[in-house]
Amino acid sequence: MRKAGGRLFVDVTHMLASPDSREMLLDAMGQHDPLMKDALMTVIERDFIKSLPDDKKEQSPGKSNKGMLPAGFQAQTNNDPAIVSDLIKSSQTSIEELKRNIRMKSGSDLFDFILEDIQQLKKILFDPQSLGVIMAATNASIWINDKMNEFRRKKRS
Repeated sequence: MRKAGGRLFVDVTHMLASPDSREMLLDAMGQHDPLMKDALMTVIERDFIKSLPDDKKEQSPGKSNKGMLPAGFQAQTNNDPAIVSDLIKSSQTSIEELKRNIRMKSGSDLFDFILEDIQQLKKILFDPQSLGVIMAATNASIWINDKMNEFRRKKRS
């Protein structure tokens, strides 16, 4: 997972190469980000990614979304909206500390500092509360898309 331009990016190449995981990924994308699904379909249709044979269900550890989050993560955010503001405040504090500390670094010390900070960022991103908030937002997006689709179907009828 990488962050750039305020968005998270995940390399899904391996998942798109396997017919089984491709279908699962496209279904998930269709639920919460229809434009992303369209973009992935374009990549597939242009043969940028070579497909694995159907009988090869090669999924290396960490490449599958299945089982990524234990069921308890969402429950942690259901009744406490303060978690989001606390995470934002914590993130802002962390960024300010980073800005102060990075100014004193140069040369190889700067690179070491950046590598250490990347490890800290991973801990923050994969913290149960952070993941719970991400899942709550994803579920809200899926719900909104489902309701929009229902509305469109009713409007056409």
